Amino acid sequence: MKKLKMYVFNVGLILFTALIITGIGNQGLKAAQQVDSTWTIINPSICAGRPLNEVINENMWPERKFYITDGVYNLTGNIQANDDNVIIQGQSKQNTKLVQNNPSSNSIDVTANGVQISNLSINNKLGGAAVSVQNSNNVTVDSCIIYGAQNDNAVVFIKGSKNEIQNVESGNLNMCNVLSNNDIFSSYPWDGVLFSKQNHGSVQNNIINGSRIAFYLCRNSDVTNNRIENSPTNGIRYAVPAYDNKIVSNTIENSKGSAILATRYNPSITPESYRANDVKIKNNTIIGSRYFGIEVNNLKNSDISGNNIQDADFYGIYMLSSDALSVVKNQIQDSNYLSIDGQVQHWDGRYNAGIMLDSTVTGSSMDGNTIVNSATNCPYGIRIQPNVSNNSNIIINNIVNGDFGDGISARVDAPFNNIIGDGNVVTLKSSKAQSAVKK
Repeated sequence: MKKLKMYVFNVGLILFTALIITGIGNQGLKAAQQVDSTWTIINPSICAGRPLNEVINENMWPERKFYITDGVYNLTGNIQANDDNVIIQGQSKQNTKLVQNNPSSNSIDVTANGVQISNLSINNKLGGAAVSVQNSNNVTVDSCIIYGAQNDNAVVFIKGSKNEIQNVESGNLNMCNVLSNNDIFSSYPWDGVLFSKQNHGSVQNNIINGSRIAFYLCRNSDVTNNRIENSPTNGIRYAVPAYDNKIVSNTIENSKGSAILATRYNPSITPESYRANDVKIKNNTIIGSRYFGIEVNNLKNSDISGNNIQDADFYGIYMLSSDALSVVKNQIQDSNYLSIDGQVQHWDGRYNAGIMLDSTVTGSSMDGNTIVNSATNCPYGIRIQPNVSNNSNIIINNIVNGDFGDGISARVDAPFNNIIGDGNVVTLKSSKAQSAVKK
């Protein structure tokens, strides 16, 4: 395709300006980049009678930079970004609209490095993924509006491999991919956003409605500052083995499952004894989870701190098969909320608590948490189940205030050896209150 010349008026040369986002690690934004004569500029008249995917694919080599002006562009298949350093940039995410008409096709497939996609509205409601990034590094998808399908992921970042667990352990993962500043609407009941087998990657500043972020088998990566609403499962599902990752400053509302879930990716491969190291779940806001607020399994030496959890149906924070967790300065309000909203998920609510250590939790600290119930009566503020596999845990400096049956419940005798230390302040207001501290 012949490039369009820039238009010259008597006021001089008018340059289209595109904001190009770097995809290297978790860096910030680069300076705006001008769209000049080295770019291929596409407008609706060029695509008259032809799908956009054909126009771009025919010119993908030797062209690298495509600027798409505002308009509606039909797709009958996928745009194939299979050369390194391709840029596909829309004029505006509200008005540069790509509409997929093939129910079996993705809209944009990336299989190369250094690709940048931004400022597009991508409608893939009929089927397939809106954006699929496979076996690629340094790819950025930024500032798009994305409509996913009911039967597929809306956005995928994944490294294809047969030896998934071995690749995580060895660090043989995709590098430095970023999904940022997007509005993503998905009715897919599982992994609307799939971010899997990534190293030094980031999912940040996105709004996701109707599905969850799947954060699987990653190292040194983060899910940060996202807003996730109305997921039929979890808000964020974090699958291990995984190492040195962060789930920080996200807001999750109205998830049907646990708002944040850390669990084994494949229980048939990863044993129950496995522990993922150094996960930080910090400063998240969770409202109205119909299951647990934060549910963690198979972690060690990890930090669950500064989270604000409101109106969880069962537990604010639930721990299982984990060691040396630091559960610090979380704010938990009105657990056991199913007594108001009704029970949606199947679970025995007799032991509902602000914080629960269920089984095989050792050497963990509950320190400086504030647990308040005023709208509901909750059986426990903090409970360590009386199972000998729960041992050597410490409960100190917590505030438990309001409508609870027991404020703090834990076995401290041998062989449990849990410690209810100094600084706990328990004030029970319920007529059903039994004991402030039960050892």
